[in-house]
Amino acid sequence: MPAITVRLDGVMERYAKQLQAMGTQAPVIMTTALMSAAPQMERALEDALTPQTGLLPGTIARAVTYKGGALSLTFRTQGGDVRLKFFKPHETEPGVSAAPRNARSTFPGTFMRAGWWAKRRVDKPGWNGQVFRRAGGKTKTGKARFTTARSDMAIPDEMVKGASLGAWERGQAAVLTTVEHRIMALP
Repeated sequence: MPAITVRLDGVMERYAKQLQAMGTQAPVIMTTALMSAAPQMERALEDALTPQTGLLPGTIARAVTYKGGALSLTFRTQGGDVRLKFFKPHETEPGVSAAPRNARSTFPGTFMRAGWWAKRRVDKPGWNGQVFRRAGGKTKTGKARFTTARSDMAIPDEMVKGASLGAWERGQAAVLTTVEHRIMALP
């Protein structure tokens, strides 16, 4: 599971004199500053990943989490190859049209509904908007075997490139600015 960590060790050297005056409170003050900036960094990451991936903001929010520790803040994400269900799919005759990376395209041979094409297509209650592809072969009951269709895009890979990487860099600068203000505000 990829993770990106913001560390504040370099701040110790930069503001050594002020930090020495703070004594044992220095790590507490810097960790507090770091954790106060965490929600803004999370929001910036979600705002960058939404157009970059084509996923809805709620999906991104469920996939990306953060955890703070002593002088560090780690953002983690999970997930592999995202299913086409999450990219606003709709069924067409050649296959399902979906928009991974915000670029709508048709995935030939995929389907969302059962029945013969055109007038006899029906929604199946247990399919929940899932997109399927025939896997070949038959099940024990003689029905066609199929699997869920995937997009060849993973959130962890997208998190460390493009606009989301820029959001990280801006977020780190904001955290360091917040820490600097907190240090300078002390007597």
